[in-house]
Amino acid sequence: MDFELYKQEIFYLSESLGFTMDKLVGIDCFMPFFQKIKEDSSILIIKLDGERKDNIFTLLISGNILGENNYIRTETSDLEGGLSFIIIEYAKKAWK
Repeated sequence: MDFELYKQEIFYLSESLGFTMDKLVGIDCFMPFFQKIKEDSSILIIKLDGERKDNIFTLLISGNILGENNYIRTETSDLEGGLSFIIIEYAKKAWK
């Protein structure tokens, strides 16, 4: 999956929520989103699978706020892209 669009959209989402993102590198830039997800009583899981050569990250957000299909999940080697994807998709359902 190509996450480039999601990497761009995450900056717009951060602005709409009052966060400032200077750059999209590593996990730290996502901490304001993680806090907001936590406030929704949702669960965020980041799994690193050292045995895999590809798609080494499994990323998942789960919570009742997501409704009937109560999780969003992806597997990728692009940490920032994968996190952008699950957060944008979560925001569409949880924060409208």
